[in-house]
Amino acid sequence: MTKYIDETYYKNSYKGALDTEKLENLIITASKYIQNHTSNRADSSMEDVKYCCCVLIDKIQEYNIKKSENKKQGNKKSETVGKWAVTYEDVKTDKELEEELEEEILNIIKFYLLDVTDKDGVNLLYRGN
Repeated sequence: MTKYIDETYYKNSYKGALDTEKLENLIITASKYIQNHTSNRADSSMEDVKYCCCVLIDKIQEYNIKKSENKKQGNKKSETVGKWAVTYEDVKTDKELEEELEEEILNIIKFYLLDVTDKDGVNLLYRGN
């Protein structure tokens, strides 16, 4: 399993704020997304790939937080006292959240890696033969 960054890069170069406890699994997950979308052509020495990995880590963690908050159904969004009214937040299904995450991950990967080529000059996101 290729990991494109380590904790030191995330904290020192990218200035990421996640704690060490969660970071290792998120590095692996983000790296796997990059591997899948680049057909394993990405290299851990590429600065664009490293930065993309860090952004993915933050996005995946954001998704994890949303997913755990989503379990607390019925979160009150607002309340009015005069002629009393209560509004509750819309709760998304886990599947809807996963679909949003997948779309955001693809957008992040395209944004950071669309014009990056491997050592042979092949675009990292090229899917042809």
